[in-house]
Amino acid sequence: MTRLLLVIVAIAVLVCPTFAQTKKVEQPGPGTKLRKAVLDGLRPNIEKDLKQKVIFVVQKIRVYDGWAFVQCRPVQPNSKPIDFKKTKYKERLEDGTFDGETTYALLKLKNKKWTVADFVIGPTDVYWIGWTEPPFFAPKQVLPLP
Repeated sequence: MTRLLLVIVAIAVLVCPTFAQTKKVEQPGPGTKLRKAVLDGLRPNIEKDLKQKVIFVVQKIRVYDGWAFVQCRPVQPNSKPIDFKKTKYKERLEDGTFDGETTYALLKLKNKKWTVADFVIGPTDVYWIGWTEPPFFAPKQVLPLP
């Protein structure tokens, strides 16, 4: 009987892959605790990098299995744009290797807190595509891969 049950479960998993996958990608909306926790985990790194307080205009948040991907624009607390000419990005801005304020971040849940694994501001390419590889090994489900 046990062997028959195992065969039935194996067939169900093969026939219906979603049956085996209980985890799903979450995209927490404005005002949710999860969204606030992820952004609060990201904020100190961005504020340190830009040497100023920021809030985020979120374009995308994806959370999956203890990982989070964020695509956003940091802005001043009064919602005015960051003047990147007054940041360490000034030279990149002048030489054309700064592609706008869009920020991409990868966070990992550690001890119930979201911590930044990596982030980039204004990349000229798809910087985050390598986050599924060493040293990060982020699950591909968390990233907006094609």
